[in-house]
Amino acid sequence: MHGTIEILGYQSLGLIHEGVNTVLYRAVSQITQQPFILKVLRAEHPTLEQITRLKHEYQVAANLDLPGVVRVYGLETHGHRAVLVLEDFGGRSLKQVFGQPQVQDPRSGRGC
Repeated sequence: MHGTIEILGYQSLGLIHEGVNTVLYRAVSQITQQPFILKVLRAEHPTLEQITRLKHEYQVAANLDLPGVVRVYGLETHGHRAVLVLEDFGGRSLKQVFGQPQVQDPRSGRGC
């Protein structure tokens, strides 16, 4: 997959994660300028099982309104692809957090 994707109505800001069946992109709505995470099925022509799994994820998550749980805004179809539209709260993955070099504390010389 590429670092960005073209989805009508969204400006892709970049790739977040590539999984076996899905890819996550950070994007902004071209209408509202609200940030979103787009969870896209990786396959150009996904199987019925992959589509069903994403629809089930949408149905389960759409009924959750709990603190600390990412909100689901919709399940859209773009071409042959199903796209799950998720809340983007500006977080970073643990891989990004721990993959960054530590800043040295000038007082102690240790990483902080």
